[in-house]
Amino acid sequence: MSDTEIEARFNQALQESETGNLAEAIAIFESILSERPGMDRVRMELALANFRALNYASARSLAEQVLSNPATPESVKGTVRAFLQEVEEQSHTHLWTPYVSLGYIFDTNINVGPGTDTVDVGGATLLLGPASTPQDSGGVQANVGVGHRYLAPRTYQIGGDQAALAWQSQVSLFRNQYIGEGDFNLNVITARTGPVLLSARQWRLQLNAQADHISIGNDSIAWYAGVTPGFTWFLGGRTALTASFQAQDRDFTRSTLQDRDALYLAGGLSLGHQFDTVINPSVNLGVQVFTENADRSRRSNEGYSVNAGLNLQPFNNSNLYFSYNRRTRDYDGPEPVFVITRDEIEQR
Repeated sequence: MSDTEIEARFNQALQESETGNLAEAIAIFESILSERPGMDRVRMELALANFRALNYASARSLAEQVLSNPATPESVKGTVRAFLQEVEEQSHTHLWTPYVSLGYIFDTNINVGPGTDTVDVGGATLLLGPASTPQDSGGVQANVGVGHRYLAPRTYQIGGDQAALAWQSQVSLFRNQYIGEGDFNLNVITARTGPVLLSARQWRLQLNAQADHISIGNDSIAWYAGVTPGFTWFLGGRTALTASFQAQDRDFTRSTLQDRDALYLAGGLSLGHQFDTVINPSVNLGVQVFTENADRSRRSNEGYSVNAGLNLQPFNNSNLYFSYNRRTRDYDGPEPVFVITRDEIEQR
């Protein structure tokens, strides 16, 4: 091949690698190296494509060849060493990942009060007291936990794609700590675990089993337990579409809420995209429909939710995020005193 043909093939392989067609990219890089075995730039791109395809042993071997070449500049060797360190970290059979996030929140209705200070009962209008109307408060939102990933030592060929099998587990504590309103502090302890089958930059199939304990103030409210299967398609290098389903048993421990014991079912789609700029902004849009079949009809409901999020990384090891969520619920049965069914709109 001529130099012009080599350059054209190389650019084609780069495009295939970036858009997730890793098998094609690897084949092109290898064909170039068979013609020009001394092109270490091609060898490093081949190493990167193998890394993305979860072929860690091949990625390591190719990068080490570049590193051991006396003609490789020191500046390039530094980049290769960093790449080899990333390969080493990702190829570990066991990977532990602790995390901590803190944020400020402002909630306009921490006590879930009605949207009006008057209620019609049998034709009479009642004026609600201050404790029954929506209360607002600022506070701190914290999320701490640790995750563990087990990566199977071999990969699998599925439909022409190289796939890796992993098992991921996580334990976390989520807390909303309100200022001066400790009775409404929200605590959620979560444990989840399940298998993941991943074809790098192509698709991901996962199944999670999850249990949550919810408390408000010092009172235990409920236990949730369920399963969440999901499938993600990678649409190019920076866009992903996810379809998910959730089935959850909700068991309320507070005696006044036990008529809310329910089977909760939900399904949805979400689309995420990461932009290639300095601060690495990413956006996420999602929609979900749900139904909750409770022991009492006035607790049963169905509805939908929409959400949008923006995530920024303004500095190294920093994360800034914004999110919006709107959830609409329509309840099935009437309330016992007011003889009307409730409709709720929640915005966060």
